[in-house]
Amino acid sequence: MKGFLRIIIIVFVFVVLACLPVVPVTTAPVVLNPTYSFRLVTSLKILGFLLTRPDGVSYQWYWYTFAVILALLAVGCLVSVWGFRKLGGSSSS
Repeated sequence: MKGFLRIIIIVFVFVVLACLPVVPVTTAPVVLNPTYSFRLVTSLKILGFLLTRPDGVSYQWYWYTFAVILALLAVGCLVSVWGFRKLGGSSSS
């Protein structure tokens, strides 16, 4: 039961974090002389972009884009571990 609870907590935390618009990118329409604008997008939108490659939009990523993605993964791991300890108890009980 504790293993199932751990999986549920981890999945829930990562789904919540994936829905937060905190990943910085710049976007522009694919036209001659595009004007890029700064945007905050969700991790799900980036995953969808990588899987489907939508036509008509150009994304530019910077070093801080990758840093935010790594920070989201770290926060997800830390919150999952903390949540499991608070709600699920330790393995010795």
